[in-house]
Amino acid sequence: MDQDGLYGMFDDEGTAMTFSVGGFGEFHMTSVSEDYTFVHAVKTSHVDSVVTVNGKSLKASTNDGADSSGAIMGKNGSLTAEFEEIESDGYGYCVYWEDGPMHVTAKRIKGFQNGAVAANTLLGISVVGKFWVQADSITCTTSDTAETVSAGINDPQAQVWIRALEISRTGGGGRAVNLGGGKVYIEAQKISASNNEAIKVSQNVATAQAWITAQKITGGSKQVLITGGTAYIDCPHLEEGPSQAVGVDVQGGTLYLNSQTMTAVNGDGVTISGGTCHINGLTIDTSGTATKNPIVKSGGTLTLNDCTLIPEATRNAVEAATAQTVYSNGSTSAFDAPYECDI
Repeated sequence: MDQDGLYGMFDDEGTAMTFSVGGFGEFHMTSVSEDYTFVHAVKTSHVDSVVTVNGKSLKASTNDGADSSGAIMGKNGSLTAEFEEIESDGYGYCVYWEDGPMHVTAKRIKGFQNGAVAANTLLGISVVGKFWVQADSITCTTSDTAETVSAGINDPQAQVWIRALEISRTGGGGRAVNLGGGKVYIEAQKISASNNEAIKVSQNVATAQAWITAQKITGGSKQVLITGGTAYIDCPHLEEGPSQAVGVDVQGGTLYLNSQTMTAVNGDGVTISGGTCHINGLTIDTSGTATKNPIVKSGGTLTLNDCTLIPEATRNAVEAATAQTVYSNGSTSAFDAPYECDI
């Protein structure tokens, strides 16, 4: 279906509607006009709408200029969508949410220029709905900077749940997960990015709170970057990527990290220049490189609980250009005297 108008295939058109679409349909919409943006194949925008759409596949494509036209958008009202595959191969999001209860289930969600799943709420608007996504894989592949999963939420009480086996970002400079507000709960077996941070948590207008559980996090440039908000991350294995500069980087905000293993050869293990970082149960092994350290500290507050730091024989467990304080509870390693790290 070529779409050159204001509305998509299954759209309440701003009017209260109740309808459902069932079966095993394969739906493909192409937005061909640069005069219209935010045209989605499935969309609810009226607070009283109740829409359910099920099928085999849903794909949205865009020609030149038809930016932000994607597969599914929940702007308001109640929206439920279930497909085997949801894909956007143009400039729109696969799944985009602003408000209203929205449930999306798929085996595969495949994004491109604008990412796969996004939650963005309007400034000054109190969100009344919640957003749930469940999939086997949520992926994004593009040379652009799109994030696979992103949240720019201005209401600190807005809530988002995302559950997947795999969340990945390959190519380009985007992240697998980029969170900047609200309350976001993510559960996955693997979260990975090829060229940028696998996970970034920052603070936009509202306080960001993120609860992230994964079996493995694989970094591009970094595994985790925290610049604001509060992140609670549980992950047994922090895996180094081939071009990784550092494993976990805390520049602001607060990170509570429960983990077990991190091996770093290409970059330092943990760097902290601001904010607060609590690390529990983690072994950081940089013994394979004579140029990197388990921890580099230049500011902030760092607490290590039952951690093990394993530097290369000529390196320090904690590297610091000036005297730094590190709080340690049951942690072990060799902290060298010249750097005056109080343990």
